[in-house]
Order: sequence, then C-alpha cells, then structure tokens
Amino acid sequence: MEVFGNRFYSISDKGLVREKNEDCCKAGMTPNGFLCVLCDGMGGHAGGETASRMAVEKIWNFWQATDYAQVREAMGECLRYANSCVWESARGIPGLEGMGTTVCMALLRGKELWYAHVGDSRIYVYEPEAGLCLLTKDHSMVQGMVDQGLLSEAEARVHPDRNRLVKVLGGKEDVEPDVCASPFEMENGMSLLVCSDGLSSYVPEEAIGQVLAGNGTVHDKCSELVALANQAGGEDNVTVQLLAYGSAEAGSEQPLPALARPRKRRLAIKIIGLLALIFALLCLTL
Repeated sequence: MEVFGNRFYSISDKGLVREKNEDCCKAGMTPNGFLCVLCDGMGGHAGGETASRMAVEKIWNFWQATDYAQVREAMGECLRYANSCVWESARGIPGLEGMGTTVCMALLRGKELWYAHVGDSRIYVYEPEAGLCLLTKDHSMVQGMVDQGLLSEAEARVHPDRNRLVKVLGGKEDVEPDVCASPFEMENGMSLLVCSDGLSSYVPEEAIGQVLAGNGTVHDKCSELVALANQAGGEDNVTVQLLAYGSAEAGSEQPLPALARPRKRRLAIKIIGLLALIFALLCLTL
C-alpha cells in the first residue's frame, strides 16, 4: 500500500510457515490526522483473522466519524470500543471462541504523534542522529520479567514464553490500553515504523535501524525489513508500516495534507447561518 507518493508504504506478508495471514493493517487520512492501525490476530480456526480485521475496521470507522478535540481520551475510548466488539463476537459466534488481537495505533497531527497499543506489536521512531527509539512496551510475560530484572533483553528474545501475552484486545470483557501521556514531536528527517512481532521478534533492532538509515525509498525499506524477517525463518506473519516525515534531502518539512474541517464545525456553521436567516425574515415581517 502506498499513499502520499513515496512518503508512506506498508507490507503485510504471511511469512514462510503460516498458512494464513492473521495480521491486518490500514493507513490514511482521517478528519483527525494521518492514522496508522496495525493488528496481529490470534485464536481458533478463523479467530485470528477475524479479530484483527474486525479491530482495524472498528478503529478506522471510529476515527472517520468525527473530529475529536481530546485526542488522548479518544484513543482510550476507541480501543475500549474495539475490545468490546471483539469480545462480544468471540462469545457469540461459534468457532471464534478465544480469539483476540494486538493493536498499535499511531495518529499524526502536524508534528504531533499520538499513539496507543495493546499487546506486543510495536511503534518505533527513527531519528538519524539518535537512532531507533521504541515508543511502546510489550504486554508480554517476558517483558514483565525484564522489568523485574529477572531477564535481560537478549534473554527475553529467545525465551520460550516470549510470545505469551498478558493483555490483548478481546481477551477480556474490559481492557485498559496504554495511551501516550503526551504526543511525541516529529522532526524533519524522522521515520515512523509500526510493526507486528513477526519483525521485532526475529530481526534485531540494530538491523532494523540500519535499514531505516539507508538511502532507499520507503517501499525499498519495507521490502528489506520483510525479507530480513523471512531470512530469519519466516515463522510468523510480518507486517510493517513506514512513514518518512518530511524530506531530509530538501532540508525543509513537507507537512501531510491539512486536516479536513471537522464535521461538527461544519454543521454548527450551517445551523448558525440558518438561524440568522430565520431572524432576518422575522424582522422583515414585524
């Protein structure tokens, strides 16, 4: 998928082992800004595929519905709503019991990058001087052990329980997503990477950073990241979304297309105009 010329690209690949691709992603402009959504489904005969696609659809429709003044609160509300949809479907549709999905959601409004997640899909920012920066923290058993000092990052990467998650969309009736307290400020030349664990669990962050530091297009870099995951065994589906913010070569920021005027604001303007017309007509009749 390519939008905005050579500034954004995404690839979702089933890998070399899995029969189906249970990842799902979508990206594009909404009334709230440029939105990236990525989900990695799990559970049942068709549950993983269903959960990831349902979550992406519900999240996408949520952000298309209207412009939200309080972005952080809207992000939490959005993921709780998506969780309820997946949870209810898992309970009510035969064959979908136990399904769930991870989710990463990144919303770019000008320079402000708002983000939220559940599970072990990840959001990174690459900055040419500072390198690769992980914005999210996995909701996994091994991440908890790392936080407690029981495992090193290197040990966590090869731990047999590294794929056991402690929080997913649809796993329970209620979920509390991790939402950023404040937006990350993007700068010219930075890159945004959203990926499933099919990349982050098999390709070291150093190698990911080297790819993003290269001179290729976003298409080239996405293709290279997927190729690295498959070269490492391709045991999982792998999905990457990559956005190049601005133009380092041009030395000047190239903003994303302006946000659409909020629908609520358009409606308010129409109502005010109608009331003014009615008032004028009443004055003429007096």
